Amino acid sequence: MPGKVTAANQTGGFAVLTSEEFASLYDEHGAAAFEKFRSQHDRPFRFSTFPKGSVAYVLLRQWLDEELGVGTGNVTIENMAGLGPVRRALLSGNADGTLIMEPIPTVLEARDAPFRRITHTGEFIPDSPGGIMFMHDRVWDENPDIARAVLRQHRNATALINDRPAEAAKSVSGAFGDRLSRTLAQQAIRSPVSNYITDPRAIVGGTELCVERMHALGQISETVSTDDIFEPSLYRDLKTQ
Repeated sequence: MPGKVTAANQTGGFAVLTSEEFASLYDEHGAAAFEKFRSQHDRPFRFSTFPKGSVAYVLLRQWLDEELGVGTGNVTIENMAGLGPVRRALLSGNADGTLIMEPIPTVLEARDAPFRRITHTGEFIPDSPGGIMFMHDRVWDENPDIARAVLRQHRNATALINDRPAEAAKSVSGAFGDRLSRTLAQQAIRSPVSNYITDPRAIVGGTELCVERMHALGQISETVSTDDIFEPSLYRDLKTQ
């Protein structure tokens, strides 16, 4: 598609949640907890997360394969479409853990669900990508003023979240409706994994690592240069205004 990433939304925005039982095993045994879990339950640990190729799936594989060095020998990964199915899999007992973004971790904690955060992506990939703004080439080619205005509003929204989280939480709660109260929205915004940014250059290194992981997993036939993914000039221009 003829377009590029013109802004970042957040970095390090995913938490690894597991059952309390596994979290205790992890506290004691670290990476060997997966093997311990399998020997105790006679089955592999079950992760539920987003589809293959998603940032969540790629970061989960990076954690299992490279950070822990355990791979998927004692793990199964079920790929699901969206936050709702993942949350239901956890609450129904059909999953033992997930790698997922806010507000799911905060919502589960508020409901006293038997899950605990054991790490987050910022701990093993400091500049990992969360969400991004992707803009079609024709927007800045044919309507540069509109492109700059959109990016300016993105920057303003990021500043609102970071500087006035209570006010931002009101809008977030309104978007989610009854599923997310204003109190929970504010807790999610203040979460350790909620690092909201605008500068796309901040996630270039983490994106490069994700591209390499996707290639290693066979999800793409060849790696892609981050120069072909990012267009930071709009943000640089905005900074000078």
